[in-house]
Amino acid sequence: MRGHKYHAKRTIYNGIKFDSKLEANYYKYLELFQRSAGFEFEHQFKIDAVVPQEHIQLIDDYPINPELQLDNMEKGLELLKEATSETKGVRFTKTAHIKSFEPIGTRTTWLVYNRSDSEIWTLKRHRSNGELDLYRSKRVFSYYLDFLIKNNGEYRYIDTKGVKTSIYNLKKKTLDALYGIKIEEVTKVPSA
Repeated sequence: MRGHKYHAKRTIYNGIKFDSKLEANYYKYLELFQRSAGFEFEHQFKIDAVVPQEHIQLIDDYPINPELQLDNMEKGLELLKEATSETKGVRFTKTAHIKSFEPIGTRTTWLVYNRSDSEIWTLKRHRSNGELDLYRSKRVFSYYLDFLIKNNGEYRYIDTKGVKTSIYNLKKKTLDALYGIKIEEVTKVPSA
């Protein structure tokens, strides 16, 4: 393997490639405590920074928001297809799917991926009555978070960091501004 530009040592553990020993060791740490603590985690969780470009439609006659709040993404997509069936320029394909980066129950933003992820729409809840606004959107960048930890409806966003670059700091601030994601930085693995 080629050396890392920040002198991190790429590591393989259980067939999974990690960019650093710190990341691999944190993965082992999470595996060890996952069973006893009862949480779930995902490694290399992709977050798309997306900016709404054009307001398309206000959706107020469909119970999409409650379904999405309960993480019933397929039912939410089915209702979204019904709500936009006569909207010019909107047609969701078989590959369409919905994703949110916010904890269940507190969601205000969902991304709707369409046409093999090349087309992205944003659904935003702006009102307390469950009305949603649909926007045609543009992806600014994709960020691969080292770990997403899910525990009793709470999300923790974890990145293992040896070096914080200016690009990383900019992306971190952007994800906070767009989605309220607060990335926790781990510089060493906690002792057991």
